[in-house]
Amino acid sequence: MTAMTVSRDGFDDARAGDASSSAVVVDYAKLMALLSSPHAASLQDRHAAAVNRVLRVHEVGGGVPLKELDSMEAVVRFVFARFAAGEGAPFEQTLASTLRLYQLPFLELAASDTVRHADSVTRALALIVESLDLPDVTNTNRIAACDAIRVFVSPRARETQPPRKVPKKADPSVLHAALGGLGAAPPADPETRLGERRELAARADVATKLLRALSVAETTNNRSLRLATLRAVTELSRNDGCASQMATVGVFDRLTPTFSLDFRDPAVFVGAELAWNVLEAISDEGSFEASETSATREEAALPHVDFFVTFADLARRAAREAHGDADKDLRNELFVVARLLGERGGAWRQRVRESGITRTARAASTIPEWCPKDQELLHPSSCATPARERDFEMKRLGWLLICELASDKAGALDVLGENGNEVTAAMLAHLAPSAGFPDHAGAVAAFTKIKNRWSKAQLFDLQTLALTCLTRLVPFAVGAFASAGAIESAIAAAAPDNEAPSDGHDPRRAAALAFLERACVFGDGLNLAERVGGSQLAMDAALWQLDPGRTSGGSSSGRDGSYVSGHGDTLGDTLNASARQLHGFAQQSDHDASFVSTGEDEHFAYGAVTVAPGTSLFGTYGTETFSDTGRHDNYGVPGVVTRNSVPGVSTRHGNSTGRDGAPIVRPRVADDPAALAACALLSALCDGDARNFRRLRRAGGVATLLGAVRALADTDAAVPIAFGAATIRAVWRCVVPDQKNCATFVAGGGVGALLSAAARCHPALRPALLSTLADVFENPKTHFFFHDWRSSCGRLSALAPTGAQAVTLVLN
Repeated sequence: MTAMTVSRDGFDDARAGDASSSAVVVDYAKLMALLSSPHAASLQDRHAAAVNRVLRVHEVGGGVPLKELDSMEAVVRFVFARFAAGEGAPFEQTLASTLRLYQLPFLELAASDTVRHADSVTRALALIVESLDLPDVTNTNRIAACDAIRVFVSPRARETQPPRKVPKKADPSVLHAALGGLGAAPPADPETRLGERRELAARADVATKLLRALSVAETTNNRSLRLATLRAVTELSRNDGCASQMATVGVFDRLTPTFSLDFRDPAVFVGAELAWNVLEAISDEGSFEASETSATREEAALPHVDFFVTFADLARRAAREAHGDADKDLRNELFVVARLLGERGGAWRQRVRESGITRTARAASTIPEWCPKDQELLHPSSCATPARERDFEMKRLGWLLICELASDKAGALDVLGENGNEVTAAMLAHLAPSAGFPDHAGAVAAFTKIKNRWSKAQLFDLQTLALTCLTRLVPFAVGAFASAGAIESAIAAAAPDNEAPSDGHDPRRAAALAFLERACVFGDGLNLAERVGGSQLAMDAALWQLDPGRTSGGSSSGRDGSYVSGHGDTLGDTLNASARQLHGFAQQSDHDASFVSTGEDEHFAYGAVTVAPGTSLFGTYGTETFSDTGRHDNYGVPGVVTRNSVPGVSTRHGNSTGRDGAPIVRPRVADDPAALAACALLSALCDGDARNFRRLRRAGGVATLLGAVRALADTDAAVPIAFGAATIRAVWRCVVPDQKNCATFVAGGGVGALLSAAARCHPALRPALLSTLADVFENPKTHFFFHDWRSSCGRLSALAPTGAQAVTLVLN
């Protein structure tokens, strides 16, 4: 009785590893008849030899074909049954050969094999991990099983390397050769195939079964099995489904013995990566804040206190003794894992704080710039000057960890204390040189060490991160930050004279403006800095961010080099009469409303707004003048080039150059974080504060916001809308509630700008624009500006079908 037939030429092809060769044909029916025959039940050696021969043939052939996995499962289960019956000694080598065979890729003999036999692959993976629980199985075979799983879910060299191009002679008798491959489906890319294999492993629930082998390794103290299991589980953790399964069965508690080893043990490095992968995978599932005794999935995932204590001790040892690059990489990874544990919130964050890791994080955040008493917690090489790249990362990760641990009221009091302690002082010390304010607790003196330790780019990054961390903690410690000088430092970082990156993007200024906005919203933070003019300086910084052409007095530089205030109006030939109406509406004083003559044209100035050329972040706007007939040459359309307009301005008619051939300046309304933060800061400053309404008007802020609205009207409807929403909110908060600010805005063409924006902007912005217009139109004297407005969109105006009725309602 034979179990297979092999042709002479075919066996040579099989040895060569030709996956498509059909030379080896295994008759599994005859093989199973031999294994299950009651007459041969005692012939265990013969059974083992027959199975070994089949395994050897598949190994020579390059692996098990996908279509034969089900048949092979029956053979492997026969071997498992012998172990379960206590008769596994003759099959010890057979089991080893089986697990070695399953480390080879499964062979695809047809394009549809991967789809048709996906369930067979899942059962084969479950079969491999089932061998871990066999009685009397050796640790060598357990390691082989772990390696088989790891190889299956790892990238393969055969997939990652480009295929070799071997020229072949075309055979006209074969259809696909005659077509030259026409119509053939392109093979899946390596990442897709790898993801599919990991999904199959998740379906087989391989990860949770491998964790049991990790417990066996810890019980027997077998280092090789521990490392093999951790490597396999870590590869599986790169799949979110497998990682979630491991979190459910308590992977962190199973890592406690590993983290108690010497931090240079290879298993610790792999275990840290495993914890990082699992925490990232479950970061969107919400925190698990239930007790440890419950049997539900969410409650069971919370690790025991022993895990947090062991992990904190590992981080302390790594920070104190790390001196090589590999040691410092592990130290930084542990800081990342600690932060991810804290991000779970609730009981997770509380246990991280109670584990004792706060002291290590505080030392990493403050040494050596702000020398506390805990210098022995860091290795001397971590405090070297100039700092290594890995020590720079440690500083950043230490600040982020401190920020995470202090992200609630109890944590802020525990980590930062009542006065912000040395962590806040160390962060502010990095900002000290940019502040033209009195020294705070020696921060300026500490900067001598700072500037020698970090490169210019590193210092800029740390300053940005310091402001970002402080911004997040403002709701819990605004008083402590104000007392420590954080308000003054943020104002200085946002000041116009601060050096910015050459690419135009200034994350440090954006972070500073965001911090000032939070300080204004939570508590009376800015007023605590009035000794240096906190609100006024913050407002000037925000306005400059929106309009870089401003001077310190709130004016912009014109095309002719003169300094003017604000931007051109769009109101038509009735501006003079309407201005007088608004004068009665707002009852402004003489210095708030006046006419300015430049010789050739008349310009109307209302408050800080002057109708004159200006250039700003939002683009270039031309002078809009009156013709001899009294008709406005721009017909109320902002941005249209006419004979009296400044050449080179943006138009709605697709012009790319002006009359002089210069490129047209398009408005810049991209979602720049600094611009968004500036709008938010202005909104917070003017929220019901009469003093800041006046400061905004005198600083030319109304003209700046008007320019922002005009830029919104001159952009395509498909642009990002975040900046548009921030601009509308700033107008609603800073302009509409105050009579003088509203009069200045309307006189400068604000109604026309809002209506044009509503006609052209993204539909999501129209409700906010119409609400703002409704508040403006509460005064009947402003209706005149609505009737005078002419849309430049014609019949294609989007306002007609969606907003005309709403505008009519607010006017009535």
